[in-house]
Amino acid sequence: MTDLEVGLIFAQLVDYNDLDSESNANKVLYRVIESETLILPGGLQVRSIADELICPSCCCGL
Repeated sequence: MTDLEVGLIFAQLVDYNDLDSESNANKVLYRVIESETLILPGGLQVRSIADELICPSCCCGL
């Protein structure tokens, strides 16, 4: 992913989970890290270095 794509997903993660984004990037990052649960609409596909996939679905726990 490009830096822009990562930034867009991070921004959606913060916005969709109603996390406070009114400070510097480090504080926002720590709010994300310290969150007990996070959700994103639509799902994400995760691929490991060994090409193992977790595909988005209703039961994958993302």
